[in-house]
Amino acid sequence: MIETGAADTPAIYGALQQRREIVDGERLNGFECTIAVPDIEAAERAVIAAGGTILMPRATIPTVGHMFWFRDSEGTIAGALQPDPNASVER
Repeated sequence: MIETGAADTPAIYGALQQRREIVDGERLNGFECTIAVPDIEAAERAVIAAGGTILMPRATIPTVGHMFWFRDSEGTIAGALQPDPNASVER
């Protein structure tokens, strides 16, 4: 993991990882971008309203948050993440 800035200032968070497919047949060939959002459901609605498509439906990452992957109307693939340190997957 890579983090810039002090704990009390805005920062860039990232990771070094191999190229991968977000979903079958959708390989990222550039910068992998995940955007922090305050409301994951509102973000999903905004993507659809703007002409984008959901590539990977919303999923929960325990102790991290809720996220989905999408393609915008110009073909760019990105993720949206609502941070939630209390997130858990119900079983």
